[in-house]
Amino acid sequence: MSSPSPAPLVALLLALALPKPAAAQGSLEAAWASAEAESLELRQAQARTREAGTLRLEAASMQLARVSTQWTAAFNDREIAVPEELLVGIDPSLTVPPLQTREALGGSLTVTQPLLRAALVPAVQAASRAWRAAQADEAQVRQGLRAAVARAYWGLVAARAGEEVAQTNLELAEAQAALADRRIAAGLEGRRAGLQGRLGVSRASRELLAATDAVAEAEAAWSTLFGEEPPTDLQAPPTPQVPTSLEEALATALARRPDLLAADQRWQALRKQRAAEDLAWAPTLDLAFQARFNLNPTLFNPAPAQAGVGLQLNWDLFDGGLRIARSQQRKAQAGAARLERDLRGRDARQDVRLAWHRLQRAGIAVEAVEAEVALAEEDLELASRGLEAGAGTLFEVQGARLSTAAARLARIRERTARDLAAIDLLEAMGSL
Repeated sequence: MSSPSPAPLVALLLALALPKPAAAQGSLEAAWASAEAESLELRQAQARTREAGTLRLEAASMQLARVSTQWTAAFNDREIAVPEELLVGIDPSLTVPPLQTREALGGSLTVTQPLLRAALVPAVQAASRAWRAAQADEAQVRQGLRAAVARAYWGLVAARAGEEVAQTNLELAEAQAALADRRIAAGLEGRRAGLQGRLGVSRASRELLAATDAVAEAEAAWSTLFGEEPPTDLQAPPTPQVPTSLEEALATALARRPDLLAADQRWQALRKQRAAEDLAWAPTLDLAFQARFNLNPTLFNPAPAQAGVGLQLNWDLFDGGLRIARSQQRKAQAGAARLERDLRGRDARQDVRLAWHRLQRAGIAVEAVEAEVALAEEDLELASRGLEAGAGTLFEVQGARLSTAAARLARIRERTARDLAAIDLLEAMGSL
């Protein structure tokens, strides 16, 4: 009695193991965009960036014009006129203002334009670098978020692919068990073939349960990260592109890694801030314009309005040592910031080297498991043909099936490990 060929089932298994096309909402880019839109940590970092951006305007205001106004109102109990004896010889037709009015209302408008602020340039530079440091911190938060999303994404894709492989393996085991029963009934196999068939179904069922649990755990991790159920049609992303050499990866990390950029900008900001505070020793020069208004003229202040322009030189020669203390404080802070930058550079190089070696090992493992899958599939095909020709046994086919299923599951794991190692390398480089 001839048995049905497992070749169609093998083709089905291969089709299930291949990546499937999906809609745009199931892509990794869509997952990144969704996570960035909902992340409270990223919003907090963006708020800090906006706050740091206001420092530039605060520093630039040192050279911007200042406008102030002041008004006073006084109410006296009586008006005091000029005594008659003081008006002798004055034309009676002229109106002489009183010495004091019952009501007095006046004010002034002052416009001050700084002309010389030696600390302006380093102060603006310090604010700009602090803002860039905040931008780099925001980029670092975004990198970490993207890495977490990628791990959850690849984990769920791998878990679902493993479940499909386990489901197909169960179907193959059930088909082999049914074939064993028919061959036993026909007298072609002994009772042991039926026992092996049922054992194969039991093992495949347990593997499917384990794969289903892995999918549930991956979906729970997704829901925790996104706050919603994962899409049903996740698109398996391509392997991330990484540099071709360790030297290129190290150079990219030193040039683009956000935490290194933030540490360097903070060091530069403290240096510029110290320079700005040291230049506070220099004098300042202002151009001032003032307009005064008198709505109730008197004899001593008869003009209703008058204006004046003048220069003002300010120079604090000594402030008790406060500026000296602040300068030393900024110097110490800048030294600590430089050490922090160097430490982060050392850690970044170490992170890149470790991630690079993990990626290389993962790549070798993928090549090995690809060869293993090819050998297992060929062995299954030969065992199936041997059974059809009467030269093989069900035990050989079942053993080949188990080896093929194990190899395909290993391929999913190793491919996932390789892609996540590439993600780790990109995160270490600051290129994610």
